[in-house]
Amino acid sequence: MPKYPITSLFILWISFCTVKAGELPPEKLLPGNTLATLVAPSYTRLASATENSPLSMLARDPAMKPIMDKFMARWRTDVLLKL
Repeated sequence: MPKYPITSLFILWISFCTVKAGELPPEKLLPGNTLATLVAPSYTRLASATENSPLSMLARDPAMKPIMDKFMARWRTDVLLKL
């Protein structure tokens, strides 16, 4: 018997769920009211490319802080809260 049976069961369950999810067509994986999805083969490469992009560097610039704060506040109230 394995030393950590719960861990073994969890790994087995995750493996089963991954195989089952891979068998479904893409339109069956998400509900019909899904607005958008993003698929990336490597999250670490996507995160690195996004963080090093010119737009991201501009948004992190200290001179842009007041503009970004205002944008994020409007984004939360006008977009996220309405979703």
